[in-house]
Formats: sequence, C-alpha cells, structure tokens
Amino acid sequence: MAEGKALLPSSPGSERLFSLLPLEHRLIVCSLLVISFVLNIVCILPSTPFIHMSVDAPLDAFLVPGDYGLSATLGLLKKRQLWGTYILILLLSICFPPVKILLTAFLLGKQMKCATRSTAFTCLAQLGRWSLVDVYFAMLLMMIAWHQGLHITAGTGGRVLANIDTQPGYGLYLFVVAIMCSMGAVAMLQEFNTVAAQPSPPQFERSGKPLLRFAGVRGIIAIVMAVTTLTLQLCSVLLPVFSIKGFYHGDFKIPLEQIEHQVGSSIFEVAPLFAIIMTIFLLITPALTMLFSIGVLVIPLRPGRWCYDGILRLSEWSMLDVYTIAMVVYLCQESSLITLRIKPASYCMFYYVPVMIPTVLVCVSAVKFAIKQQHTQPLQGVASKS
Repeated sequence: MAEGKALLPSSPGSERLFSLLPLEHRLIVCSLLVISFVLNIVCILPSTPFIHMSVDAPLDAFLVPGDYGLSATLGLLKKRQLWGTYILILLLSICFPPVKILLTAFLLGKQMKCATRSTAFTCLAQLGRWSLVDVYFAMLLMMIAWHQGLHITAGTGGRVLANIDTQPGYGLYLFVVAIMCSMGAVAMLQEFNTVAAQPSPPQFERSGKPLLRFAGVRGIIAIVMAVTTLTLQLCSVLLPVFSIKGFYHGDFKIPLEQIEHQVGSSIFEVAPLFAIIMTIFLLITPALTMLFSIGVLVIPLRPGRWCYDGILRLSEWSMLDVYTIAMVVYLCQESSLITLRIKPASYCMFYYVPVMIPTVLVCVSAVKFAIKQQHTQPLQGVASKS
C-alpha cells in the first residue's frame, strides 16, 4: 500500500478523517452525500411515483388504481392496518436514509480513533442495505401483479378480462440512486479510514500454498458454510419462488391466474431496466461474496488486507436477505392482499437469511487467522534455527 502513504499521512492518535482526505476525495464524498440527501427528499414528496397501478373493476375494490409514492403507500398500508409493513418502510426507507447521511457526516468530521470509526462505518454499511426494503416490496408487488386478471362472465356467455397491471415509476429509480450514493460514500470512507489506521501494512510474498492450509478447522468450517450459503442463494433466485392464488378473505374468494414466478426471470418480464439493477443486488453480488470467500482460501495468492476486506465490501452490496424480509412481511399480512402459494425457492430464502451474515463473519475470521499463521510460521522457523 505504498500509494496509501501518499494519500493519507500517518495518524497515530485520534484525528478527523475529513482533514486526512485529499481535496478531490473530499469533493467526491461530499457530492455523493448531498446528492443522496436531495434525492431522498424528492422521493418523499407525494408527487413522486414509485409504482403506477392499473386495476379494472371489480378488482379495484381490493387494489386501488393510481400512482403510489412513499407517502401514498404508507397511507394505504395504514388504512388496511398493515402495521408490520408500515413500520418497516417508515423506519428503514424514510427515517433511516437521512439519519445515515447525518451520521456519515458526523463520523467524517468527528475526531476519534480509526478503529472506533471503522466499526461505525461497518455498521452503517450493513444497515444501509435495509433502506431498500420498500424497493424490494415494490418489486414483489410488480411480480405478483404481472399478467394478472380475472375472467368475468358478461351477458349471455360473453367473457371479459379484468386486468391488474403495474409499472415502476421514476421515484423507484431515484430512490435506488440515492441509497447507492450514500453507500458509495460510506464505502470510500471505509477504505480511507483503513489506510489512515495502517498507512504501511505488512507486505506478504506470494505463497505456493493456499490460505486454507493455514486456516485449520476455521477454514474448513468457512468453506462448508460458504458453499451452503451459495447453494441456498442460487436456489432462491433460480427456482420457483411462489405462485398466485388470488384474493382470499375469509369466505370471500376470487381466484386469479395461477402464474408461477422465479426471482431471476420474472422481474425481467415485469420491468427490464429495473431488473438489471435488482439482478446485481440479488444474484451477482451475493454469489460473488461467497465465491470470493472460497477463492481467497483455496487459491494460492499474495495475502493481504484485500482478502478479508473484499468479503466485507461485497457483502454490503448483497441484498437477497433484504428481499426475503420484504417477502416474509408480505406473507404475514397477505390476508389483506393477494394470497400466494410459496414454492421451494421461498424455503431456501428463509434458510439463507440466518446464515448469510454468520458465514461472512466466519470467512473473514478464517482469512485473518490464516494470514496471521502464514506470516508467523516462517518467523518461528527462523527463531528455532537460531
């Protein structure tokens, strides 16, 4: 990290991170935070649509057509007494994003130890993912409503189709950009803070042996957990996740089209541009996190901080667990919405959520331990010879 020395001076005590940043990086970080804050304000405005919903009679008695932004969605959830979803969106998608920006600015200007600041940035990065829970809830609704309708008999044998249709509004894209800007700013500050804490990290030579040789039992456990988590993640995205039943409210039932959905394919049919963004967060980064964890342990590489930092940074952009929580909240309140029949991928998601973060932590611990062991073993050999 010779370039780290040039970027940031040594900081033996507590210093303000803002004073350590080069001017161009100050401008980038501040710009990202300001853009994120402004877009968050725009997204809260009642006139900013997240979803446009078209519903034909008689289905409009259950789903009110029109444009839905954050405020309109909260109003509808409150009217239907869907308090779980209401509280989740209110806290994570409306209250937390501006609070996160203010906390980031506080950490940027507050004089504190690098280790303390690093812990705070890591917590902010992990919590920041959950601000997108309303986006995944909207994605779930669009999947459910895709090509849905009800055949109604009209007159003497005639049949008409009452349709449900949803389209993403520009507010959905603005909100994703807002959250990504704040996440990008935090990711940059994490890196600078790490360099400030250790401007001259130890240099390691490339070894002919993989880190798994030095990780011991920890490495084996990490590999098993990473493979298991990767399998659950791929099954969650590629297998059928649910099918539609209909409006089932007590004895009153309206069956809908029995369409079966997969996360990986259905969202492309619903909203292709939006699907590209969601595919990165739901398929690519979760899989890369586990593949990277396995790779740094089994492939002979030049070890360093990048090995375990890479696992943490990738995990901060992996959001399948956020989508799963949005789906769980929906299922808990589906009696007031469209009822679903869950499929194998749903069960994989339910198992994925409790193992994802522990797997990341175990892999990071195993990699750190292996690097330490690889570095100390040659020194012990030299000491024993002398």
